[in-house]
Amino acid sequence: MANGAVLEFALRKPDKQPLRFAIHQALLRDVGWKGALSYRVRVRNPEPPGEITASGNFGVWNINHPGQTPVSGEYKFDRVDLSVYHGIAGILSSLGKFGGTLAHVDIAGSTDTPDFEVQSGGHRVQLTTEFSAYVDAIRGDTFLKHVDAHFGRTHVVADGSIKESPGGQSKTALIDLRVRNGRIEDILGLFVKAKRAPMSGSVTLQARTEILRANVPFWRR
Repeated sequence: MANGAVLEFALRKPDKQPLRFAIHQALLRDVGWKGALSYRVRVRNPEPPGEITASGNFGVWNINHPGQTPVSGEYKFDRVDLSVYHGIAGILSSLGKFGGTLAHVDIAGSTDTPDFEVQSGGHRVQLTTEFSAYVDAIRGDTFLKHVDAHFGRTHVVADGSIKESPGGQSKTALIDLRVRNGRIEDILGLFVKAKRAPMSGSVTLQARTEILRANVPFWRR
């Protein structure tokens, strides 16, 4: 048991505060070097802030190649506050399963954000997604293999990555988006303050977005 403990991960930049995971509950069984241990944890995630409950198996720890250490399980990520990203808002929840090694953890799941908004527009919509991705837990990079997102009458298909930018200064999100027979009023309605979007009708589009992590509003990025 490790209830009430705090786990810190130091960042490469000495001027940055370490990531702090507050452990509300942790139960480990079959701890040793002969086989995988089983775990059940409930922790406070620092960014984006939210509550994670996860259970599964971990190990055996690979001393020579930590990235090859096996991990598997299922998770619930609840009460996730998206406003930490300055420009969007909403409380997200997510369910899913994961498995692989620390260097390549495959994840499949879904999300629901009933009050998603781009703050420059101020119009809330329900945003749901189903996704498959993999995470390099050693480097902290995420690669989106396929995302199906729905809001209003519009369906968006996306893939891309959120990984360390060249030079290692920050994380950059590079996302490819595709919409087929969506509604332009759904898309414009996220960004304009007016009660009704200035255009309506069917729209098919393809786009690539690059979002740098910077201390500027989401809309400017």
